[in-house]
Amino acid sequence: MDQAVGRLNPATNAVTIFPTPSNPGPQDIAASPDGTVWFTQTTKGNIARIDNAGVITEAKAVKGSQPFGITVAPNGDPWYTMFAANKIATLQLR
Repeated sequence: MDQAVGRLNPATNAVTIFPTPSNPGPQDIAASPDGTVWFTQTTKGNIARIDNAGVITEAKAVKGSQPFGITVAPNGDPWYTMFAANKIATLQLR
């Protein structure tokens, strides 16, 4: 089964589906102040972002990390746990 991330427009109840490349195991999701969305890709071992145009950009994978849980700081930097690595990580955007 193909994997994807969905976006719900509460004003219209319209759902937009964004297929993820190579079934990376999308799991947790968090909204960013700029309107983009970050999500974990547990199977692939990284996080990714969907911009307002629907373009998915993936961060570098960390082998054996199993990203789980994600939030976004007010400055837009995503923070997430690396469950299998027993660490907390951030991707600093500059």
